[in-house]
Amino acid sequence: MFKKIIKYTFRVVLCGLVLLIVLPFLLYIPGIQNFIRRQAESYVARNTEMRLSVRQIRLSFPLRLVVDDVMVSTPVLDTMAYCTRLEADVALWPLLRGEVVVHRFGFDGTTVNYADSLAQFGLYARVGHFSLAADRIDLKGSVADISGIELEKGTVRLSIGEGPSDTSATAEGKPVAWKIRVSKLALDDIAFSMETKPRITELDVLLKQGNLADCLVDLSRQQVAVTEIVLDGGSYSFLTDTTKIAAVQDTVRTAATDSVTEPWTIAVNRLRLSDNAVTYGALQGAPKEGLDFDHLA
Repeated sequence: MFKKIIKYTFRVVLCGLVLLIVLPFLLYIPGIQNFIRRQAESYVARNTEMRLSVRQIRLSFPLRLVVDDVMVSTPVLDTMAYCTRLEADVALWPLLRGEVVVHRFGFDGTTVNYADSLAQFGLYARVGHFSLAADRIDLKGSVADISGIELEKGTVRLSIGEGPSDTSATAEGKPVAWKIRVSKLALDDIAFSMETKPRITELDVLLKQGNLADCLVDLSRQQVAVTEIVLDGGSYSFLTDTTKIAAVQDTVRTAATDSVTEPWTIAVNRLRLSDNAVTYGALQGAPKEGLDFDHLA
């Protein structure tokens, strides 16, 4: 009797071990991947006010994930986000010691369109290509070493209005202790614009090409140190509605007395500029003869 108990116990344990080994490999079967995709689409439809559509998900050994044609839309089929292709390639063994090594993470042909009428906030973003590679992300030591970031054909438009004030009390927490090192950041054909209301300010940035070398961001100390920044073919414009500055300054002064935060420190060792233009001034009126501080270019 005792031998039978041992035998059946051994079989149960063996079957459990086989399942633990086999189940992860089932995720690499296309049929299982399609089942997971359909379940994810159904879950989002049941539990949110959005719709998720994914054409294809493919996971290959060990951890290379490719997702094609992802779309998030509202019930009336207004597209909130669309991505032609998303790819992530992560090393497996470093995860066992609490580290993440990203061979490649990127997405192509991505569009995001979000609007919140209550908060008076709008965001439109279009990215042709984005890729990131990380040599090491130490989850225990809160250190991230990123070897390279590339962003091509990126457009971002922000619209920020005066939404309802947040009256909820927020507790002041500890600063984030992460340190992020970026060896190289490359930007190509970038456009950024931001408009704020009711005090109208317009910020526009057009950049043909930009490069950043050896950047360290210390979130706990709120410090940024950069070895070199290169900007080629940039156009920068900041225009303000001067008729409403006084009222806004009173609001800013009142808010400043309520909460005081430590300033960020940014240090740049070398800055190289080529074919750049800057415009600063007021939205109203025309430039006067001579030096007009309301219209500088």
